[in-house]
Amino acid sequence: KITMAKNGEEAIELLEKQCFDIVLCDYKLGDGKDGQQILEEARHRDLLKYNAIFIMITAENTSAMVMGAIDFLPDDYISKPFTPSQLQKRLEKASRKKAQLDNIATAIGDKNYSKAITLCEQRLQENPTGQTEVLRTKGELLKKLGRLNDAENFYTLLLEERNIPWVRQSLGQVYFQKGNYSEAETQFKLLLKENPANVNALDWLASTLEKQGELEDSQNILQQAIRRSPKSPVRQRKLGAIALINGAYDVAEKAYEYAIN
Repeated sequence: KITMAKNGEEAIELLEKQCFDIVLCDYKLGDGKDGQQILEEARHRDLLKYNAIFIMITAENTSAMVMGAIDFLPDDYISKPFTPSQLQKRLEKASRKKAQLDNIATAIGDKNYSKAITLCEQRLQENPTGQTEVLRTKGELLKKLGRLNDAENFYTLLLEERNIPWVRQSLGQVYFQKGNYSEAETQFKLLLKENPANVNALDWLASTLEKQGELEDSQNILQQAIRRSPKSPVRQRKLGAIALINGAYDVAEKAYEYAIN
């Protein structure tokens, strides 16, 4: 069953009313929300089920668009023009990844997070290799349940085996949630040393600096993030709030106007 939406507003309305397995979303949708903003809102409002596939389709390759796509994590990203066989291969690849989470996703959908963690652990015991999605899911569930010490130990052990950017970022988030802002800052700065274009790390570093009262530095970091990925209203609103406190009224005005638009 295929459902079509003619613009971003209609796409959000459909996501509110129905539960989709696959979303193929063009980046350019005319006036209003673009594909990147649809993905951000859908993730933010939990309009996509845990194992849904979201593929961004575009003819563009501007840095702002690419960074936005990375920022909000579609399951894949396919450039126009493409053939049916190319699309089929992408869908099959995404489906195989999601299949790793079949019964885990069901438990998450039922909000039975403890069961979902147990299922993750069972899956990892059965086959410890090639289980990135399961590892990610287990870590996120530990954080969701507030088991921060367990999450810290989990990510620390993974980092001892190999330097993996998403693991380091997750560890930084755990330190942030625990109020250990100096350690969180260290992790986010290490990520940015390896990849200055990591927009999520910039966001988290800005929040960490804000918690430590370093508001001007926080504003500067947010402005760096926005130069790389300007289309997030959440990020623009955050910059507006920090800039307002700092007395940078021109920056705050511009950021809030962008967020409203």
